Amino acid sequence: MNMDYATTKAWSYGDFTGIEFLIWGYDVNCQYQPRHKERVGASEHLSFPPGLEDKIYYAIGTFHVHGHKNECYPRHATSFIKGAGVKSAEILESRWSELNHAAPSLRYMTLAHRAEMLDALMNDMNWKTMVNLPDYISKSYDKALNERDDAEDEFDKLDSTTSDEQRAKWASQEAQAHADHLSNVKAMDIYLSKLEAAPPQAQLELDRMEEEQSAGNNVSLTGWIVQGIEIQQQQLRILDEIARHPSPTPPQEIKVAKLKENLIQRFTDLMNKAETLFPDLDFMELSCRPCPWVGGKKVSEPSIVNRHVPLPSQVVSSRVIPGAYQAAKDAEIALRMGEANDALQGIRTEIGHKSYVYRAQIRPYKGKNRRTRGWDNIKRSDGELRFYQKVYTNALAALRILGAPAEVLAQYKVITKEDLRTVTSVSEPNAPGQSKEKMAWFWSLDVAGDSDGSEHLEELYRISWLRAKARRDRWEEECVLLTSEMEWTINYYKNKSEEWSRLGTGSEGDKKHLAFAQSELWRFLGDRAKGEFHVYLEPPS
Repeated sequence: MNMDYATTKAWSYGDFTGIEFLIWGYDVNCQYQPRHKERVGASEHLSFPPGLEDKIYYAIGTFHVHGHKNECYPRHATSFIKGAGVKSAEILESRWSELNHAAPSLRYMTLAHRAEMLDALMNDMNWKTMVNLPDYISKSYDKALNERDDAEDEFDKLDSTTSDEQRAKWASQEAQAHADHLSNVKAMDIYLSKLEAAPPQAQLELDRMEEEQSAGNNVSLTGWIVQGIEIQQQQLRILDEIARHPSPTPPQEIKVAKLKENLIQRFTDLMNKAETLFPDLDFMELSCRPCPWVGGKKVSEPSIVNRHVPLPSQVVSSRVIPGAYQAAKDAEIALRMGEANDALQGIRTEIGHKSYVYRAQIRPYKGKNRRTRGWDNIKRSDGELRFYQKVYTNALAALRILGAPAEVLAQYKVITKEDLRTVTSVSEPNAPGQSKEKMAWFWSLDVAGDSDGSEHLEELYRISWLRAKARRDRWEEECVLLTSEMEWTINYYKNKSEEWSRLGTGSEGDKKHLAFAQSELWRFLGDRAKGEFHVYLEPPS
């Protein structure tokens, strides 16, 4: 209710006649907006200025919107409000870094003294901002021109590869969303992907098992392949555990020994099931490829962690392999795709977790204890990241060996070290800096749906095209707004000079001298602004 009173009272002092819209920034507008009109309408003391009620864009500043839900970004960020230009919709937060320098002195003051000092500091900042407006606006305009050109180039690259049908369809979606934005913020959800997440291995396993049971053929084959894949992942876990402790203590050695015992039992169970599924196949005669994590390295002694798992992807083709075992290739391809999807999800999760740890547990603290705990979390996250990368690499190698279709292999690329860098902009779809940052390919990957991937590509291009266009449009608007701000600044200085001149005319003595001094000060600022802005406002001859 306090905010309702503050906003309606503030708006009552303005003249909103003929305006097209009002952009109002508030940190939690996503929660405040839904029932705002209802609360004001139910109060006999509150009211909107005539005609303003249905013209308010409820914006959230860029400092806060990236900490909200994904849906809040397109619905409330100024980046998607037509006519907003490039605005942060914040003001107090931008002053914090400057006020921090005064904190050592302020903390020992009384409450009243501290309030007076903060007022004085803020007034001083406002005055300096007012005096330095011409220089700031000129630099902002030069930046806006460069950003507009860059945004236009990026949009043209996407638009040049877009068909006329796609362009018309997406432009229509954008126009409809902006037309409905004031009345329904959910209309802006066109800037979010509508594709479902990639299917995990568990879902693909369930689908395969249902197919086997309904067909009555190769029942339990999917479960056997899944068990083999899990054994390979367990081998990687044990190797990571050994690598973490090059000089293990007795408890650490016991832990590894127990993990190996469990792995031996699972191997035994796997081979018993294999004899039932493939009674005509002698696994002792099969020629297996080296374990992917061994490669061409020489193994000093055989170990359960280096033992071959007799899956189709690990066995060299031979005439002695029966048809039933050859048929298991199709099942393994589907399950390896699920394994790759799970590994990519794990990679995304760990990168997002590292971003959070850096932001919440390392950067804010200078003390050794807090930062040490943060780095411990980073170290654990790095270990998980390496594990998921190995799992993904193993799954990709298996898909290639199995001869997966080209359209499947095209969806899964090699992960480089650069792809695994920690950046906060990739942990959430509404993270800041997305318009400029080039994200790793797997942040946009979706392998759900058709095998040809056309739906995924269509959605990816649609989101990229819409956001690139929004970025270009906002920078074009910013150039127009900055040109207007140049004129407003000159007119403001001129008005202040004339105001003080009128006050001086009706005054005497010291008041008259002070008024004319102020008038000359504002006239000087106006002349300086004209000199600064003339290259932008005057058309080239």
